[in-house]
Amino acid sequence: MRSPGVLLTAAALALVQVGCSHSAVPTQPASAAVRPSDAVPDFDGDGRADLVFGIGSTHGRVVVEYGSGGKAGFERTDAGGPADPSDDNVRGFGDGVLAADLNSDSFSDLVVVDSTVGGGGSAIYLIFGSKDGLRVAEARRYPVAGVGGTPALLTTPDKLLVVAGGGSGDDGALTTFRIGPDGLPIDGAAVLSQRSLTGESRPGDRFGAALAASRNTLLVGVPGKDVGSATDAGAVFVATYQGGGAFRGRLETLDPARRGNGPASGDRLGASVAITDGYAAAGLPGRQVGAAGAGAVLVFTPGSFGSARMIDQTSSELSAQPAEGEQFGSSVALIKVCHGAPGLLVGAFGEDVDGVAGAGASWIIPLTAAADCPATRLAEGGVLGGRATQMGLVGAVVGSLRTGPAQADTLIVAAPSRTEDSVAARIFRVPPPYTASTVAADGLLLNEEGTIALSPLTD
Repeated sequence: MRSPGVLLTAAALALVQVGCSHSAVPTQPASAAVRPSDAVPDFDGDGRADLVFGIGSTHGRVVVEYGSGGKAGFERTDAGGPADPSDDNVRGFGDGVLAADLNSDSFSDLVVVDSTVGGGGSAIYLIFGSKDGLRVAEARRYPVAGVGGTPALLTTPDKLLVVAGGGSGDDGALTTFRIGPDGLPIDGAAVLSQRSLTGESRPGDRFGAALAASRNTLLVGVPGKDVGSATDAGAVFVATYQGGGAFRGRLETLDPARRGNGPASGDRLGASVAITDGYAAAGLPGRQVGAAGAGAVLVFTPGSFGSARMIDQTSSELSAQPAEGEQFGSSVALIKVCHGAPGLLVGAFGEDVDGVAGAGASWIIPLTAAADCPATRLAEGGVLGGRATQMGLVGAVVGSLRTGPAQADTLIVAAPSRTEDSVAARIFRVPPPYTASTVAADGLLLNEEGTIALSPLTD
């Protein structure tokens, strides 16, 4: 079996099938009023947060679990996409998902990434919310060559949808769509090369391996970038959106003059990124912290990368002992914890739990000090219940649901459970105060070609 670092990217897990309904029609009742919702995402405007996850397996699928209890699942053909003539090289519908209000009608909408390389080609789908839930049958499809991963949406000074892909080389590129008042692209797609944005590029940089956006700020992960003699040290492109599809930004790397410990081979800075609520974060899952591949996360505000704080398992909030290959920072989400205070949810899918190899864990880390708001580990045998599973890989993907502007978020943690015994993968839902969890999805069987994705919070 390959190591976890080979099996998984920061936001992708492999799957074969999903044990859920094939209905493409929401089963929840229509909500009575249309008004801005405090819940995020909220596809039907009923004021209750809805969970969405994508499964880019051989026959890709997207599943929505409405806050009302209804559930809907759909595939590419349900959204008007082409049927697959064969299974060869088909793997991608649901490779990335983004829930955001594209047309400002108070309903969350959904962007679905289809990274399929056969059977009609790769594309994105725009699916709009309504009082009856997502209108899957009215989805709009837009081809994008080589698209993959989680999209990002900038909202000011105008709306711009950003996806990774569209370039002709293997150094990475972005494709952007300017979004009009109706939530649809107002002109053709624009392809932005890494060189045009950063002034430099190299095959293998993996520019766009992770994306995140908040208002007018875009983060682009470049985990394969070499920095001096440090191979795969990684970088983050931090850019301000100027409107009209234009950006101004710079490529940021670890700076030994300001941090005392510069870039190192295998750090993979930018393997995961997140931004919301005025904070930004970038994972370095390969960072050596007492042990190779223990991992770390940088936390900063968009305009002050140089004063970013590095958090790892030796930090005062955690006071844990890092171990080799834990991959802390392989996934990251910015969340609200405790009484609505800012915090991090960090995945460490390679962490051993109770002596069980590769069981995996996620860490809740408050970013402001409070005696009643300590860091918490989410792992099987603890908050996630049950017993630790060998190669359970808890935390390979993390996310959250927002229930209100001043309330703690409900956390979402994926456990792909990639074992030779094909233990079913699960997705856990962890509501505040983070002392117990429920299983949001089970019965997800894995292979090495597909993906699973969660939507990041948007603001």
